[in-house]
Amino acid sequence: MKMNYKFILHIIIVFLITVATTTAGMAQGNNTPPPPDTAKGAPAVKMQARAYQDHIKLRWAPNNPIVWQYANQYGYQVEKYLVYQNRQILAKPKKLNLTGKSVFKPLPLKDWEKVVNEVGKQKENYALVAAQALHGKAFGLTAAGKNVSNLKKIINQVREQDMRFAYALMASDHCLPVAKASGLYYKDSNTKKAEKYLYKVYVKLPAAINYKIDTAYVYTGIDDYEPLPKPVEFSATFGNRTVMLTWNRWYYERFYVAYWVERSEDGGSTYKPITSAPIGNVLQEGVGIRSRFLYRIDSLPANNTTYHYRVRGVNSFGEMGPPSEAITGQGWENNLPLPKLAKPVLQEATGTVQLTWTFPKEQEKDIVGFVVEKARRASGVPYKLLHPNQVTLPSSTRSFTDAKVDGVNYYRVGIVSKKPFKGEEKSVSRIGGKNAVTSNLDKAAYVRYTFPFLVQVPDSIPPQAPTMVEGVIDSTGKVTLRWKPSVDDDVQGYRVYRANYAGEQFSQVTKALISDTVFIDSVGLKTLTTKVLYKVQAVDEYINPSELSKAGVLRRPDIVPPVSPVFTQVISADSGVYLGWQVSTSLDVARHALYRQERGKNNEWVLIKNILVGEDTVSKYTDMPPKTGVDYQYTLIAVDSSNLESSPAKPVTGRRIDNGLRGKIKKLKAKKTGDTPAVIALSWELEMSEGLTDETDEVPESFSIYRGEELGKIRLYATVKGDASTWKDTSLKRGTSYKYRVQANFKRGAVSKFSELVIIKY
Repeated sequence: MKMNYKFILHIIIVFLITVATTTAGMAQGNNTPPPPDTAKGAPAVKMQARAYQDHIKLRWAPNNPIVWQYANQYGYQVEKYLVYQNRQILAKPKKLNLTGKSVFKPLPLKDWEKVVNEVGKQKENYALVAAQALHGKAFGLTAAGKNVSNLKKIINQVREQDMRFAYALMASDHCLPVAKASGLYYKDSNTKKAEKYLYKVYVKLPAAINYKIDTAYVYTGIDDYEPLPKPVEFSATFGNRTVMLTWNRWYYERFYVAYWVERSEDGGSTYKPITSAPIGNVLQEGVGIRSRFLYRIDSLPANNTTYHYRVRGVNSFGEMGPPSEAITGQGWENNLPLPKLAKPVLQEATGTVQLTWTFPKEQEKDIVGFVVEKARRASGVPYKLLHPNQVTLPSSTRSFTDAKVDGVNYYRVGIVSKKPFKGEEKSVSRIGGKNAVTSNLDKAAYVRYTFPFLVQVPDSIPPQAPTMVEGVIDSTGKVTLRWKPSVDDDVQGYRVYRANYAGEQFSQVTKALISDTVFIDSVGLKTLTTKVLYKVQAVDEYINPSELSKAGVLRRPDIVPPVSPVFTQVISADSGVYLGWQVSTSLDVARHALYRQERGKNNEWVLIKNILVGEDTVSKYTDMPPKTGVDYQYTLIAVDSSNLESSPAKPVTGRRIDNGLRGKIKKLKAKKTGDTPAVIALSWELEMSEGLTDETDEVPESFSIYRGEELGKIRLYATVKGDASTWKDTSLKRGTSYKYRVQANFKRGAVSKFSELVIIKY
């Protein structure tokens, strides 16, 4: 691939302009895009992994230009170790061979033309810039000419190398094929469920080179797959054919390297990006303090038309996450200009902020005055009126001093008019907030605001410590730690510390500040200490650390299952199956689970009883199977406090013995009828037993009616069909008392229980 330097230089300039416009957003006076936020510290390779349902992707990068140069020359060595398998950590990790190559270098110059063609028009600039950074003779900064000093040449050479490094990595972050061609990517498809791997990446330096570069490690498996999150705190401020969009870049900084902002003009049916390249997730304030938010100003095609906006993150694997919640709004057209707010000036000596703005003097007569407001965030939180005793500042005012300043402050200035802005029919804002007017201001007033400006005040006061540190450790040793964030608004991130017992010195386990209130760690399980202690420290925007939080105590899971229980007795009876057993001898057993299965059928075992340790019946139980005369198998499992299960006990067999009884006769009634002569009418109901082996047993063949006189014995007197439920006795003597019973008769000699005795006088 022959490099056309002038053409590539043109591409680089276009690329830098694109990056500037898509990363600067609202840079507040600093239009030069900063380089990628490379990690500080010792020379090292950094790596991250993304687990999918059937493979794992790896991305790595050097953290300074020297490491980058060495790696480009000697390559990155990638190694893979099997650490966890079959629900346990291996005693010795097993080194696995990678599919394909294991040493990764950037492609030679001749192969980059294929990469350019592969990525297509939309991303070819990334491939061209990476190729020029890796193989180009110049990158646009090298000083030349007779009048350039040697020192200047050296400075420019260093700057050029920094630029090559920075933009090569940025191009790789924005285009996965470029990362692959740069030797910074590997896809591992040789993965299995219930396995976890340790990946190791290091620069393959010759022993003769005395330059120490830290190795990168990552531990993961395909069971760690989780979907990408939605961007949060997405908001919009609409103006005259403009909208300022903001969203939280900090919360999911570890997921996304860039964002696409999309707009819909058809009610949200279809969305299109508003930029030709994604907006990089970099600092935008032009200061050393990290900002929570990214900003983007978009020009609206027309006012008074509803537009939908949403934002989507892109990770370093080229994967686009789900869209944020959509925001709708309209541009508004006013017949009054907004104030032009200058950059606020912080007076550190007095701790005040001076705000100044301009507004046409000839239009002062058209407004009621100005309002000045402040909030902790640019959007999504209420703004506070800074002059509550004076609802509006006079229309001649052009400055305001905020005497109470601390931490993070967003300022905005609004104009107040008694006449609606063009295109409005009602009030749309209120002073100090949104969607109404204050009670102190004429309800016919209208307010429009400038875009907010950020001012951050240096401080030496540490934030309050986080609280409610808690979490869980799973059976692989993975720790999921959570805590309640510090109440201070200027917290930049958190550090996490760990100890194995109460008297041990806590050691920091986070290598850098984390912005989330969730931290994933890993600990060993084969240890004598059953608990792990964690403390969390908050760090504000000025690197003031809080006190360590109170320790959160996490219990290591038990990875050894309990000993199996043993059946000692099984007795079959008509009242059920009596079971006795010797409980598990493990000390941490919480319960025993008893299961049943019909013998000879390949159906699943059914849980019939959970018996908690400590109950009186902990070693015995009487089961009432659903059917009589059928063999059932029983097994027993011990479950410990970590929910680990023992092997099933050796099954035993029992049955519910058939005693020949089928249900009972209930509600037997006897009464004299109005017939001439009168007769005694009997009626009854049959209630069947549950668990009959043969469904035909539910249908009686006949009913036997037993009769006796008051002082005589009761004997079989009559038999009626099995579908009968009434019978009339006509052979009677006046003045005699009769007693009756009824019994149902089934096939194979089975009978029901006798009814209750009824007595009636004729």
